[in-house]
Amino acid sequence: MLERLQPDRLHSAAELMRGGLTRRALESFVDGGRLIRVRRGVFAAPGLPPDLLASARVGGPATCATALRALGAWTWPDDRLHVALPRGAHRTGPASPSTRIHWRRRDADRMCLVVEPARAILDLIACHGPVAGAAAADSLLRSRPGFAIDLEELRLLAPASAKTVLARVDGVCESGIETVLWHRLTEMRLPVQRQVVIDGVGRVDFLVGDRLVIEVDGRSHHLGAEFESDRDRDAELGRRGRRVLRFSYLQIMTRLDQVEAAVRAAVRRRDHR
Repeated sequence: MLERLQPDRLHSAAELMRGGLTRRALESFVDGGRLIRVRRGVFAAPGLPPDLLASARVGGPATCATALRALGAWTWPDDRLHVALPRGAHRTGPASPSTRIHWRRRDADRMCLVVEPARAILDLIACHGPVAGAAAADSLLRSRPGFAIDLEELRLLAPASAKTVLARVDGVCESGIETVLWHRLTEMRLPVQRQVVIDGVGRVDFLVGDRLVIEVDGRSHHLGAEFESDRDRDAELGRRGRRVLRFSYLQIMTRLDQVEAAVRAAVRRRDHR
């Protein structure tokens, strides 16, 4: 019976007993680490990620940024525990002050560990806005081709304020911060292309007009070989008549207006022509 435990779901004591286990066997498996007691009468396979175990103990599946991290998607920086619960339900376990409950109008499947991707993104939009949702959707579209079906559902269910942004989701940007910047550049109505291959240099993140290259450094970017390689690329781009603007993760995530001002200044100088 234990071999048939589903790693993405919880299992009730009644279900396990129907499969042939006795209450004494359940207690023995919990004591021996072969089962995790999540809450009263509910169990899970061992090895459950801490965030998913914590949300299950609160009483519902993970959603928003918590769920998207578990799904391997890029998500907005948010260390809170996000849990989905049906309206009127009671928490079954303790919730820390940093726990965010997303109340549902209809019953959520409380035996699931993670909500559906589209639902998680809708909750992310509620917490952090449409661009955060679009960046997560772009990430899932790149890593999970089947997400295209969920994306259609997401666009239908999204609030009116998010529909235009979600309509641009196409999986072309290669990181969440690229998606964030892409949406800002689009709102600026600039002649911008993404993932452009330049002879002698390779692919660049953005090309505005014919000459202005914009590159984005990821969160883990640091001094070393990668840093030096990027500077070599910048020098080669300059030698070939291109102007390069390079922005960091923190600049895009915390000072996006400053980034926009730098791009606008470059355009005013006609660096893109």
